[in-house]
Amino acid sequence: MLEYIAFAIALGFVALVEGLLNPFWLWNAIPFGLALGLLKRAEHRDLARLPTVLFAVLSSVVSLYVHLAVFLDWGGLATGSSTAPLIFIFLPLYAVIAGAIGFAAGAVVVRSRGDP
Repeated sequence: MLEYIAFAIALGFVALVEGLLNPFWLWNAIPFGLALGLLKRAEHRDLARLPTVLFAVLSSVVSLYVHLAVFLDWGGLATGSSTAPLIFIFLPLYAVIAGAIGFAAGAVVVRSRGDP
């Protein structure tokens, strides 16, 4: 239940930064959806949760960090460049790649410990 609340808050922030009426925020919600899906899959199949938790944390941190930087205009990011919002086109890909790296690292740790 807690993960649903955390993801709902994160998605609300993404929608706030990008504008709720802008359908493009759904593209940036993909890493959160993948993370939630992986967490639920691991829970239902009794799989080790470390890889999926690392995916969820890393993909969410990457996405939320960039959204926060634009929202707070760190270093004039949002106001200093007309092309700054273009990061949102590639951000879901970067977030999923970061999450995949975390998933792989977690899988290596789980296998080295001999967990299922």
